[in-house]
Amino acid sequence: MSTRRRFSGDFKVKVALEALRGDKTIQEIATRHKIHPNLAETASDSQCLRNHPPSSPRYCPHGAWR
Repeated sequence: MSTRRRFSGDFKVKVALEALRGDKTIQEIATRHKIHPNLAETASDSQCLRNHPPSSPRYCPHGAWR
Protein backbone atom coordinates (compact mmCIF):
# COMPACT_ATOMS: atom_id res chain seq x y z
CA MET A 1 0.00 0.00 0.00
CA SER A 2 1.39 3.38 -0.95
CA THR A 3 1.55 6.38 1.32
CA ARG A 4 -0.46 9.50 0.72
CA ARG A 5 1.39 12.15 -1.28
CA ARG A 6 1.93 15.54 0.34
CA PHE A 7 2.35 18.67 -1.74
CA SER A 8 4.36 21.68 -0.65
CA GLY A 9 2.88 25.16 -0.70
CA ASP A 10 5.26 26.19 -3.48
CA PHE A 11 4.10 23.29 -5.65
CA LYS A 12 0.44 24.16 -5.08
CA VAL A 13 0.96 27.79 -6.02
CA LYS A 14 2.96 26.78 -9.11
CA VAL A 15 0.15 24.50 -10.33
CA ALA A 16 -2.52 27.10 -9.56
CA LEU A 17 -0.71 29.88 -11.41
CA GLU A 18 -0.07 27.60 -14.37
CA ALA A 19 -3.77 26.75 -14.52
CA LEU A 20 -4.78 30.41 -14.25
CA ARG A 21 -2.37 31.39 -17.02
CA GLY A 22 -4.62 29.46 -19.40
CA ASP A 23 -2.06 28.43 -22.02
CA LYS A 24 -2.48 24.71 -21.18
CA THR A 25 -5.52 22.61 -20.43
CA ILE A 26 -6.19 21.21 -16.97
CA GLN A 27 -5.48 17.72 -18.32
CA GLU A 28 -2.08 18.79 -19.69
CA ILE A 29 -1.14 20.40 -16.36
CA ALA A 30 -2.26 17.34 -14.41
CA THR A 31 -0.27 15.00 -16.64
CA ARG A 32 2.84 17.17 -16.45
CA HIS A 33 2.78 17.30 -12.64
CA LYS A 34 1.48 13.70 -12.17
CA ILE A 35 -1.61 14.76 -10.23
CA HIS A 36 -5.33 14.11 -10.71
CA PRO A 37 -7.07 16.68 -12.95
CA ASN A 38 -9.47 17.55 -10.12
CA LEU A 39 -6.52 18.79 -8.04
CA ALA A 40 -5.29 21.02 -10.86
CA GLU A 41 -8.77 22.39 -11.44
CA THR A 42 -9.40 23.05 -7.75
CA ALA A 43 -6.00 24.71 -7.41
CA SER A 44 -6.93 27.18 -10.11
CA ASP A 45 -9.80 28.51 -7.98
CA SER A 46 -9.02 32.23 -7.82
CA GLN A 47 -10.63 32.55 -4.40
CA CYS A 48 -7.96 30.27 -2.95
CA LEU A 49 -5.16 32.38 -4.41
CA ARG A 50 -6.85 35.57 -3.28
CA ASN A 51 -7.01 34.31 0.30
CA HIS A 52 -3.57 32.71 0.24
CA PRO A 53 -1.27 34.57 -2.16
CA PRO A 54 1.97 32.92 -3.35
CA SER A 55 3.85 34.40 -0.40
CA SER A 56 1.60 32.43 1.95
CA PRO A 57 1.78 28.68 1.11
CA ARG A 58 -1.06 27.69 3.43
CA TYR A 59 -3.79 25.23 2.61
CA CYS A 60 -6.88 26.59 0.97
CA PRO A 61 -9.87 26.39 3.34
CA HIS A 62 -12.22 25.90 0.39
CA GLY A 63 -11.24 22.30 -0.25
CA ALA A 64 -8.19 22.61 -2.46
CA TRP A 65 -5.27 20.37 -1.59
CA ARG A 66 -6.48 19.07 1.75
